Amino acid sequence: MISDLNTYLNKAVPDTRLTIKKYLDTKFEYLVSIELSQCDNCQLHQQQINERMTIGNSERSNGVMRKSEGILTKKCSLLDLLENVYLN
Repeated sequence: MISDLNTYLNKAVPDTRLTIKKYLDTKFEYLVSIELSQCDNCQLHQQQINERMTIGNSERSNGVMRKSEGILTKKCSLLDLLENVYLN
């Protein structure tokens, strides 16, 4: 019984500690890799959002610009018309 206890203390416990250490190291590496991939995904997602916002902003500003050009054209034509009416 003492030899069994000796074997347990000298072989099984250190082996178990080593196994747990290897498991925890592997788990840590796995969690770090997951965290890094999530960061990469977040950065990619943020890039896609920024691109969509840029495209959306440029499309929206182009629409506003076209609308303003149309209003300006109408005002200029009305001014020309009024000028012709008052000068003639």
